[in-house]
Amino acid sequence: MHQAEVVVIGAGMAGLSLARDLMKSGIDVLCIDKSRGTGGRLASKRVMNEAFGVLAFDLGASSFQATNHSFKNFLVEAGDKVHRLSNGEYVAASRSSALTRELATGIRLECGQRITRIEYLEDQAEYPWKTFIQNNGEECLFSQSTYLVLATPPEQAYALVPQDHPYKSAFDYVETLPQWVSVFYVADDTFNTLGLDQVHAVNTPESSVIKRVSLESVKADRTPPEHGQGVLVKVEAQPMWSKARTDYDKEDIAQALWRALWEIKPVLKNEVGLDILDQPLYCYTHRWLYSLPQQNVLSRAGQVKGLNHLGPQENLCLCGDYLGMGRGLHGVEAAYLSGTSLAMALIQTRQGLSQKSDVSKNQGANNQGMGNKGMGNKGMGNKGMGNQ
Repeated sequence: MHQAEVVVIGAGMAGLSLARDLMKSGIDVLCIDKSRGTGGRLASKRVMNEAFGVLAFDLGASSFQATNHSFKNFLVEAGDKVHRLSNGEYVAASRSSALTRELATGIRLECGQRITRIEYLEDQAEYPWKTFIQNNGEECLFSQSTYLVLATPPEQAYALVPQDHPYKSAFDYVETLPQWVSVFYVADDTFNTLGLDQVHAVNTPESSVIKRVSLESVKADRTPPEHGQGVLVKVEAQPMWSKARTDYDKEDIAQALWRALWEIKPVLKNEVGLDILDQPLYCYTHRWLYSLPQQNVLSRAGQVKGLNHLGPQENLCLCGDYLGMGRGLHGVEAAYLSGTSLAMALIQTRQGLSQKSDVSKNQGANNQGMGNKGMGNKGMGNKGMGNQ
């Protein structure tokens, strides 16, 4: 069982940016994630293929924007771990998850742990929040903390928030759309002519199936396949198309996305110089059940307050990209800024409580001093009376 002043559930960009700032301020923090590693929507995949060797690609955000000076400063500090494209967007070098791995440096992290229930015990002042996991069919206490932060997609946060907490009803108006993603390794004669700083992706509004196509192999510092000439093409499905097919088989989804890719071959050839020659040599398909947040009552509540996080209320906090939408923020940048703003709020709350505690101690000391002085006067009086 783990103890920390702050426990953060979710090791994506929001959770880790929060944990990093808290740790820098000397606050004991523990970050928990159900996946094997960090990343969230910046997750990447590295697979070993017998025919082509190692294939590495991003499953989440293909690239991201930076409009806020704080997020831009973070990217500058990341140095060669981030590459700026000619269109002004950014990609992480090697893999997107390199960014979250960098953020996670030094943070106490527990991966592969799915929190199934949380509980708030008001009468326990030091560690009122408890988290639980399932172990061999039995519920086990996993952590206890003073503050608890849910840095997860809103639907997952809703499932954990206690029924009587004020946040619970607000989640009724939250929706995050799913998205299917397929990565195809295809033969392509033009691969060697593509420059690393060229625009690597194309949006496809003319397709009712495909939202975006990106060339994973030409991103900065990406390791090319060990054998053969080809390119890794990531196809992101339209969210409403994905929603209508949430429970479809992965193989059926991959075939549908491949057919749709062939239908836009002229667009790919014109926009990114990709000429698909034959059937894919390899395919990997993934479903993001919670991918694209929609405008919601929680983000509007944050907008009214000028915030992109919620809490602490009963020492429970929320952060994530969906809370930044009311302020015009999206994706990776929104997640980062939500985490850092919540960190500042928690640090200030902690400092305020510390100052109140110091004032109370000083008042107690003063009262005690006045009491001792009064007793001294009484003693002197008694002594005088005795002398008489």
